[in-house]
Amino acid sequence: MFTRRKKVVFGIVAAFLLLGIAALLGVAGCGEKEEAAAPSEFDSFVSTTAAPATTEFAGGAAPPYSRESESYAGTSGTVTAMLSTLEAASGQKVIADAVLEIEVDQGRFEAVFEQARLLADRYGGYLVSSQAVASGEEESLKSGTVVVRVPASSFNRALSDASKLGKVKSEQIQTQDVTEEYVDLEARIANSEAHVKALLALLAKAKTVDEILQVQQTLTYAQQELEQLKGRMRYLQEHTSFSTLTMSIHETGVKVATTEDWGVVQALKDALKNFVRAVNAIIRGLGVLIPMLIVLAIIGYIVYRIWRALARRSRER
Repeated sequence: MFTRRKKVVFGIVAAFLLLGIAALLGVAGCGEKEEAAAPSEFDSFVSTTAAPATTEFAGGAAPPYSRESESYAGTSGTVTAMLSTLEAASGQKVIADAVLEIEVDQGRFEAVFEQARLLADRYGGYLVSSQAVASGEEESLKSGTVVVRVPASSFNRALSDASKLGKVKSEQIQTQDVTEEYVDLEARIANSEAHVKALLALLAKAKTVDEILQVQQTLTYAQQELEQLKGRMRYLQEHTSFSTLTMSIHETGVKVATTEDWGVVQALKDALKNFVRAVNAIIRGLGVLIPMLIVLAIIGYIVYRIWRALARRSRER
């Protein structure tokens, strides 16, 4: 009798485990989907108004439809002319950054370094960072870096003034036209806001628990999508309104370490972006799997208690 009951219990446990594994595999296979609507009278509305797939902009990475960033290196006149052409285009949204390496005579570092810092105030921008170091015998040679952000409308003038601080050893300009992405984001934000508003109205009309849970789940995804879109829009607005100017200043005789040929900094940035994306994917997956694991754990515990009770009764007999 006891053996027969054990077989029945083990059969139940095996069935639940198989169902759990099948459910987990199903969730893992569709973990990237935004939602899986439960069948109810609310299905037609939720499915037809579902938010578009979440778009990641981790680390500020541009989405596929953005034009590739362009890099320019040369004299100030050439770069300034290029920027003027971009600014002349009506309604263009351009992210522009510049990096200058400036050499000054020995003994003039402090004065030039302070002038570079004041560029931000002169054009209504702000200082991002500044650092200076001394090297050589008796630490008489100095070098440093100043990073400022200035309004995009004043970028040409700030770049011109920075070029006059000393002898420009190298100059790099990077631009990225994000007009298409900006316009697309405006439309997507408007649609997402309308979607959230409609879901809130539907939630107010929901009567049963199933209806409330179904709409609430869809609403959560829609609100997350909206916040991501708004975050990307804020990033574009900030970086198209203000341009970044990095000035590396050093006195004559200072050895300047260059990393551009190795790309170490960019490699570290890419590694950080990939790490953030991986963490985001893990968190999204856990958000779906944890409720399922909790249910399976409860079922397993109940089955275990039943099996223990049957075993105890069998021993008492």
